[in-house]
Amino acid sequence: MKDKCAILLVRVSTHVQNYQAQIDDLTTYAKSKGYTKFHIIETKETGLADLDKKVGANELFAFIKSNLSYRVVFATEISRLGRRQSILHSLREWFIQNQIQFHAKDTGYSLFDENGKVSASGEIMFTLYGYFAESEMKQKIDRFRRNRKRLMEMGLSISGKTLFGYQRVKKEGEKSTLIIDETHSDIIRTVFEWYKNGINGDKKSTSIKKITLECIKRGWPKYTHSKRNINKLLKEEGYVGEKVTNNKYKNPKYDVASNEEKYIVSNNRIKYPVIISKELFDSVQKRLLENNTTAEKSTKHITLLSHILKCPKCSRDMNGNYRIYKGREANSYRCTSRASAKPCGNTQSIGMHMMDSAIWCLIKSDRELLKKVIDLYEPDKIIKSLDSAEIEFLESIRIIDAEIEQLEVKMKSFNGIKNIPLSEF
Repeated sequence: MKDKCAILLVRVSTHVQNYQAQIDDLTTYAKSKGYTKFHIIETKETGLADLDKKVGANELFAFIKSNLSYRVVFATEISRLGRRQSILHSLREWFIQNQIQFHAKDTGYSLFDENGKVSASGEIMFTLYGYFAESEMKQKIDRFRRNRKRLMEMGLSISGKTLFGYQRVKKEGEKSTLIIDETHSDIIRTVFEWYKNGINGDKKSTSIKKITLECIKRGWPKYTHSKRNINKLLKEEGYVGEKVTNNKYKNPKYDVASNEEKYIVSNNRIKYPVIISKELFDSVQKRLLENNTTAEKSTKHITLLSHILKCPKCSRDMNGNYRIYKGREANSYRCTSRASAKPCGNTQSIGMHMMDSAIWCLIKSDRELLKKVIDLYEPDKIIKSLDSAEIEFLESIRIIDAEIEQLEVKMKSFNGIKNIPLSEF
């Protein structure tokens, strides 16, 4: 008796899930329909992937092409093929064109009827099952996000990296929560007080750099040995008791599904135990704002109109964007919020060559006004002061070099001397 061959298609979405339950169910179901020889295709992948990125589907296509005796596919439900209607309909068309029967165990659905035809009711049922599969996934994602957001607002089940000053704890049978790390919280309070009132009361000369050096001097945790971290610590709203995240990270599904956003922005409200009072936090933010400089910090790609052109939508600076497009320069000005977690939405850019040329032509059209503006800044006086500063700087270097030479002479004179024990005298 010739074996009846069938393919068992099983899919799970995460690496921690197991195939075996699906395999056992499908084997029993296929045997009840008279099939005796099976080829199993197992995949761990998202159901939202594009067809060309679906490992299981492409393995199925290749296997059937080289094993013509396998003309039937079993899956526990239609969602095991995928969870996007566009992908499911593409697979259905492939099954029909190649005369491959498909059975979904849980619903008892079969693509072809007893006469080998796809009836109108069969098409409707497939469409409905596909809609349910996609809708179910969207509802699961929405429920997960809502529940996660609710727990974080309660200060429970905090995911991601633990904020400096806190410890994540989990009691048996309970959700994870945050508690204050008393040692680190004392450091945080001290840093805030330093920035507000100064180290040893010296408010004017206290800076983030000096606070960082003081942290290193005192042997505090490595986290405080960075100016960047101290600056971040002083701006951390969570220490007041609550913060709203604006984190932007790459969507892991972007590379496998064309309808997915490239980046995901999280706007979660997280509750924290209070370390810093609101009054102290606000006073530090005020001082940070007062000490912030608007000076140009760019060391390359300095353009004619950067920090002069403003975005018409959010009024932020429009900076130069240098790039090569199709073998030619396509430099432009665009809003600096474009790549931030909260972009203003202005995706338009202005051609740099066109804008710079227009402005330069306008400047040259009124040379008298240009001369007045240049004279207003007194460039000759500025150049003279810079020359004087250069001379003073070179003189300082000369004095330092002379002191070094004197020290080297002294060191050489001591080279032949060594410590002599008192007993030798």
